[in-house]
Amino acid sequence: MGLSGDLGSGKTTFAKGFCAFFGITEIVTSPTFAIMKNYKATGADSKIKEIIHIDSYRIEEIESIGLQEYFKKEDTVILIEWPEKIARFLPKISKNLKFRYIDETTRTITETS
Repeated sequence: MGLSGDLGSGKTTFAKGFCAFFGITEIVTSPTFAIMKNYKATGADSKIKEIIHIDSYRIEEIESIGLQEYFKKEDTVILIEWPEKIARFLPKISKNLKFRYIDETTRTITETS
């Protein structure tokens, strides 16, 4: 799932809530410097077993992290901040959300294609 929007628009905050929904209790932070973070989902009722959180803002070569292999895993969700930077690597079925900063306490989220 692509997460697009300006800095401070809520992409990482959304990822934190998404991970919490799937039972992840560790602290979820922006993967800006690590590029990619893996989280094991612990929700017993979920078919989702792993969440990959990627920040592609600084990525020069996405192939080096093996992203294509994660797309093949049915029990994995991939959250990608700045997906437009790596669009050529993303499957056509990817969902995208566009985040927009309104004010200190308000954001809008729109599904885009």
